[in-house]
Amino acid sequence: MDGHVSDQEAANIAKMAMKQGVKYDFKHFPGQNQAQFCWQKYNEYLHCLNKNDCDEDACKVPKLHYTQVCPEAWTDEWDDQRDNGVFLGVQVGEIREDLKKNQH
Repeated sequence: MDGHVSDQEAANIAKMAMKQGVKYDFKHFPGQNQAQFCWQKYNEYLHCLNKNDCDEDACKVPKLHYTQVCPEAWTDEWDDQRDNGVFLGVQVGEIREDLKKNQH
């Protein structure tokens, strides 16, 4: 598999996601490549964790969104990278500590 999704597969994914609450942004993320959209949704979930002191219950909706649009293999890899401190996206916890330092 070359990582690209056919137009028909993209349309099917979009229909499924729309039924379950995720609105695809085809203007900014064409249906042929949803990688950036997936990355954005995953990082929105991490931002939510930061805003809510890592309370996963408060971030159920963003988590649902990324799980609906991202391949599980990608998010598993990103979770592993976060655990190993090499994830290039939003860092959970660090932002909250920075905010706390700036408030004092």
